[in-house]
Amino acid sequence: MKLVNAKKTKFYWAFFILALLLALAGVIIAPVWSGTDVFFKSWGALIFDALIAFALIYYIVLCLFKHASSARGTVQVLAVVEIVILALLALSCLLSYFTTVLQIKEPCVILGIALWLRGANEIICTSLSRSVRHPVWKNVVFLLLVTLGTFLIARPLVTRVQFQWFIVASLATLCIYTILYGISAKKSN
Repeated sequence: MKLVNAKKTKFYWAFFILALLLALAGVIIAPVWSGTDVFFKSWGALIFDALIAFALIYYIVLCLFKHASSARGTVQVLAVVEIVILALLALSCLLSYFTTVLQIKEPCVILGIALWLRGANEIICTSLSRSVRHPVWKNVVFLLLVTLGTFLIARPLVTRVQFQWFIVASLATLCIYTILYGISAKKSN
């Protein structure tokens, strides 16, 4: 049984370069450098904040814009409020090293705010609008989102350093897989 099955290619060396870049990114992002004097000691936190901002913007563009554009009245106003709050959170992640205004950097708190907003938005829309009706199980899910969001805001389960280590471990795993894929691409028939 082969772990990795790749087609033979003359560009197998590109996988090794990609693996090297992934390993380099993992080393730079690792939070162990924060207490040292290396020039890239804050890069990991900067990259991490940029990833959180990117995830928020991705969620806003792919999910919330579609929801806001198809809604009308109160539902649309609530969706726009949700978009504005999440956009401000994304902006605070990007500008956290330049200003201290609206500085929320813990990923669990940001996730909690996003979950709480989504759940509260749907609960309010369901209770105010006659055109928006959900089955009971969806209302329970929205109530759970509000509850989980509140819990994550009040008591974050995972710290930002633990999230950074998770990203480093993911990059290391991807690096190993890319090396194996490159070896398989070189040897395949």
